[in-house]
Amino acid sequence: MEIIQWIIQVIVFTIIILASASIGSTYSLDRIQQKKRAKEIQAEQMYRQRQKELKERVANFKFVNYD
Repeated sequence: MEIIQWIIQVIVFTIIILASASIGSTYSLDRIQQKKRAKEIQAEQMYRQRQKELKERVANFKFVNYD
C-alpha cells in the first residue's frame, strides 16, 4: 500500500514539475515575441520618420540658376 502511495506521489510531483516548466517556457516565448515586436515597431517608426524627413528635404529643395 505504501508503494502505491509513493508511486502516486512521484507521478503527481512529476506532473506538477512538467506543468510549471511548460508555463515558464510559454511565458518566456511570449516575452521574446513582445520584445521582437517592440523592436519591429521601433524600426517602422524610424523608417517612417526618415521617409518624412526626406520628403521634406525634396519639397524644400530649390534649384539655383547661375546663368
